[in-house]
Amino acid sequence: MKAKKHKTTGIDTRETDKVKEIKTHVFPQGRYYIVVDKNLKNCRGSCEEPAAKRKTIRVKEGLKGEELLNVLIDESTHATWWALENDAVSAFSDSLSHYLWKLGYRLVLKD
Repeated sequence: MKAKKHKTTGIDTRETDKVKEIKTHVFPQGRYYIVVDKNLKNCRGSCEEPAAKRKTIRVKEGLKGEELLNVLIDESTHATWWALENDAVSAFSDSLSHYLWKLGYRLVLKD
């Protein structure tokens, strides 16, 4: 697939564009909207608490590879087990994303 650059930032957005195809997902805590956010500052992703009216997972635009996999696992874990401490979620997502990456799991991009 040919590199697609964001028109103002120049960031390759092919992988996060694939994430945009999933508008919502139902986790054990309820339905979450999935948003790729070019304006996300000081973090790679975020997950709103289960009590939020419009629960949303945000992923920073332009992430790719193992880093994107890590953020998707991290924020999905928060959406599943909100009460877990962030350090435990980070350790889990770091370990699982690295393991899956070593096994060859990749986001498939098609033309």
